[in-house]
Order: sequence, then C-alpha cells, then structure tokens
Amino acid sequence: SLIVSRLTNSRPAKYCIYIQLYGIPLMTAVVALDSLLDTRRVWRGQAITSRTAVQPTGHATLDEFLPGGGWPESAISELLVAATGIGELSLLWPTLARLTTAGERVVLITPPHRPYPQAWLAAGVDLRWLTIVQAKGRDALWAAEQCLRSGSCAAVLCWSQQADDRALRRLQVAAETGQ
Repeated sequence: SLIVSRLTNSRPAKYCIYIQLYGIPLMTAVVALDSLLDTRRVWRGQAITSRTAVQPTGHATLDEFLPGGGWPESAISELLVAATGIGELSLLWPTLARLTTAGERVVLITPPHRPYPQAWLAAGVDLRWLTIVQAKGRDALWAAEQCLRSGSCAAVLCWSQQADDRALRRLQVAAETGQ
C-alpha cells in the first residue's frame, strides 16, 4: 500500500508516501458496494466540494483517474501492491525526479529492496538529494513523522508493516503541519 501526501502550506512540495505490503487477499467474494456501505463495513469519504490542489503524477492516464487529476495536496494516498519490486516506484519517479531536480530532499525509509542507482538515475532522480533511512518496526513510522514535521523533506517514502489507523492519521497531521 502506498500513501502520498503533498503539503500546501510550505514552499517546497511535501509528500508523505507510506507503503505497506498485504499478504492476504483483500476480498475473497464479490459483494455489492451498496450493501457494504449500508452495513457501515466500508467508510465513504466526503465528496470533494471544492477543487483540491494536486501535483501531477507525470502519467497523464493516471492523472485522469485520480480525483482532482493528480496526487492530492495535504492528503494521504495509498497504493496497494501485491508484491514489492514490480515497478510500483515508476508511478512516483516523475514526481520524485521533479523534486530532486529542484534540489529538494527525498527520503526512503526502510525500503524493502536496495535501491538500484542506475534505475533511479534513468528516471531522472538526482541521487544527491536522496536519503535512505533503515529503521525497524514502529521506528520507521516515527522516522517518517519526524521527516514530515521537520519540513526539510520534499518527499518521504516509508515502507512499514505496522501502520494502523492511528499511525496513518499521525502521518497525515505531520504532512499537513510540516513547515
């Protein structure tokens, strides 16, 4: 799962990206969405009442499908992946390349695989602005929160197996308040 957040209240674009791998199927039976909503088993977010600021993903087709037309600012987005290392970072590389080219820091927290520098360079990411943090358990979430609150990171990608709703809310608040 991948969460992307961009801050609007700071000059450089701020992103929080949280990646979580789910080892079990998300749904084993087809169920009507209306019945899940009626029984309150699925939470429905509020409709977008005003145009939310977004950051283009760098993929026109993806932008067409995302609400608002890109990664929403001051919000967390989550990408669910069946396994890591299947190209999920290619969805983020255009944005990360734009940020690092502008001299903004990008932090990878506990990536599941060693980043392959040649692939990141080929995607246009300036490696001088890339930092890797190795942390275990809840320390990974703490590191992500601190990076976001510091305001010194334009993008934070965090892979963690221990994020619950409370932890995700803390990341959201940190992304909204980082200066």
